[in-house]
Amino acid sequence: MLVVFRGHDAYVSPSLYATKKETGKVVPTWNCAMVKARGIAKLQDQGQWLADQIKALTAAREASRAEPWAVTDAPREYIETQMKNIVGSEIEVTALEGKWKVSQNQPETNRRSVVAGFSGDEEMREMAELVRTYGKVE
Repeated sequence: MLVVFRGHDAYVSPSLYATKKETGKVVPTWNCAMVKARGIAKLQDQGQWLADQIKALTAAREASRAEPWAVTDAPREYIETQMKNIVGSEIEVTALEGKWKVSQNQPETNRRSVVAGFSGDEEMREMAELVRTYGKVE
């Protein structure tokens, strides 16, 4: 089985690059971060294993809500019926591979200008931080 965990990603306009003015030799690109996990899949349709996963996932996703919903808020019979339609899976991870494409192939002036361009945009701040960290921008 292959599972891909996608991190932050962002379109990088050539207009963000400082070298655009110097040479014009720039093209658009896409910065991204991701991890691929490979392993042996095992289907899990056992009642208790599945119930524990659903409870844990629900608790984690509901934790930030003022009035979090819990699996026990619904009638037990209803939850049992819903669980019959779910097949859980777990993976015994045999290999992990991370990929970072965060402007590290660009000269420092371009990395700095990408960080500056992304830092002012709420949606792009995480990518700006990745470029700053892995592009070694001070």
